[in-house]
Amino acid sequence: MALHPALHGANFYDFHSLSLVAPLVLWALYCIEVGATRAYLLVFALLLCCREDVALLCCFIGLYGILSRRAGRLGAATIGISCLYFVGIRVAVYLYA
Repeated sequence: MALHPALHGANFYDFHSLSLVAPLVLWALYCIEVGATRAYLLVFALLLCCREDVALLCCFIGLYGILSRRAGRLGAATIGISCLYFVGIRVAVYLYA
């Protein structure tokens, strides 16, 4: 029953990109906790690819890195890159839309 074509159509019709964000946020927080910088950068890049407003959520992940004193420089870089990405995407959308 799960392989029925009508169910596939319904699932793909009402798919939201934000459903991809939750596991990636958890992986990002885990990578900060264990100090896996390369894995964090990969997850961070995937987060930015999900949606343009996820960059604002990444600012809070960076703030967590700073406040937890586990990844201060990485957290500051995350906030900076996220802000630049958000502003850049917004400017690009307004100029070319």
